[in-house]
Amino acid sequence: MTPSASGWPTRLRNGGALSLILFGLGATGTVEAQGLATVCRAVSTPTVGQWAAYRLSVGSADRVTGLRSAITGDERINGTTFVWQQITTTGDVGEVAVRMLVPGDPYRPTDIRRAIVQLPGQEPLELPPHLVAQFGAEHGTGAAPDPMETCREGHALDWEMVTVPAGTFRALRVRHVRDGRTADTWLVPGIPFGQVRTIVSGASPAERAEVVLTTYGQDPPARPVPRRP
Repeated sequence: MTPSASGWPTRLRNGGALSLILFGLGATGTVEAQGLATVCRAVSTPTVGQWAAYRLSVGSADRVTGLRSAITGDERINGTTFVWQQITTTGDVGEVAVRMLVPGDPYRPTDIRRAIVQLPGQEPLELPPHLVAQFGAEHGTGAAPDPMETCREGHALDWEMVTVPAGTFRALRVRHVRDGRTADTWLVPGIPFGQVRTIVSGASPAERAEVVLTTYGQDPPARPVPRRP
């Protein structure tokens, strides 16, 4: 699960699909920036129960990974709201789930306070603090910057109609360039995590990656377990 430092697609191949799904993008001084600000405000306030599922292709359409991101719970710590976000990937090696406790107000998905990893056929394992810090730092400085930070750094292009398996949406196309790679993301207000499509391109076809939204929703809050009289 340790991400590679060689770029977006490599991290994804190594199980770092979280890197792309957390790739929040930027703003300009135009009308599009106002729309992007609206999207970013929605992304910055996740709600318990929201989820989105994606299809991730790296290099070619033959290398496809399923990915699901969900906010599964929240808790208050020293007066601050935190949320539990679970990223589940399904690929050739089976299903891998990472459950992370991150700040929820404002939402900072790369500021990981606790992380619980479950590999195929194994029991869940909570990472020790030094590995949690390393995991969060690598995501925050590489392929997974803080979405709220990158909302201020990218370049909004235009509103476009985009069709993905989840439907057809009017989305704001936003571009972010880093380390010789270009990522175009289509963002939609009201969609959990905002993202309906992202395309990452590099110097070669092997560096290309695409993630598209397949379905999304809002689960009802879990009912508390009744106490015995």
